[in-house]
Amino acid sequence: MVSIQGRPSRHHLEASQLVARLLERNGPTTRQDLLFAFLNIPIGCRFSVEDLKRAENLLIRVQVVSEYDGALVPAPGLEVFCSMPLDDVAELVLLELIVNEAPLWLRAGMLSDGRFAHEAVPDEALRWIDSLVDDHERRDALLLEAGQKVDDERRSEIGLMGELAVITEIEQQYSRCGRPDLLSSIRHVSQVSDALGYDVACSTLDSTRVRRLEVKTSTSSVRIRIFLTRNEFDRGLTDPDWRLVICLLDDAGAGVVGWTRPMTIAPRAPQDSVSVGCRWESASFILDVTELASGLPLD
Repeated sequence: MVSIQGRPSRHHLEASQLVARLLERNGPTTRQDLLFAFLNIPIGCRFSVEDLKRAENLLIRVQVVSEYDGALVPAPGLEVFCSMPLDDVAELVLLELIVNEAPLWLRAGMLSDGRFAHEAVPDEALRWIDSLVDDHERRDALLLEAGQKVDDERRSEIGLMGELAVITEIEQQYSRCGRPDLLSSIRHVSQVSDALGYDVACSTLDSTRVRRLEVKTSTSSVRIRIFLTRNEFDRGLTDPDWRLVICLLDDAGAGVVGWTRPMTIAPRAPQDSVSVGCRWESASFILDVTELASGLPLD
């Protein structure tokens, strides 16, 4: 987590807003010019030059200012940051710093029922958090949001590792089967768009069909939990060449475990409730390795 010296107080947040207002809106501001402006505003003894330095650093850490060639450059969001109430600034800074640091206790506090257990936060860190956000319900909601953002980012990283492992396995299988001519058929479509309902497209070994592979990567080989969006699920039900490929990530890296067809998971999908206008958009599925065919579906 952020070091004690790096944890801003509400006083430092006020200083950061003041400094943000002094920056040039349409170009870089040198630190010398910023210091001159800072020393020539009627702030009395409220803020020191040390506060100025901490404010500069904080603005960079929350990404409303960037640093280029020794000068400070406004980033999108600086104008909004200047005009936000201090309570909102505190929430923004808290969320950004915790997500960027991703402390170990953040994941430990995530509960399966969608709540955050503040008991997982070390006392010193919790006192700092409470000094910024004194509404405990709002505090726990922010911590839950931070945990979800970190989980989403980690899931994206894991997912990409699995997709790359699948592409490598496709290439190797083409080579083993004497079909290097099919290498040009491989398309890593999720790098272009995640709205198509699959991640990788490639030709079958006989060149007669194009398989569309949705890749999911698990860190557990015992209990394989995957998350499917409604778009991915619907694509699987309507596309005869859609297949679900499962990868396992361990200390050695990601590797292909096997694959299955959409009818394996279809019976487990949540049910929409037409009467009340409810429709599921994302769902968690549990698979057993015995439900998977080995290798890749390139035949």
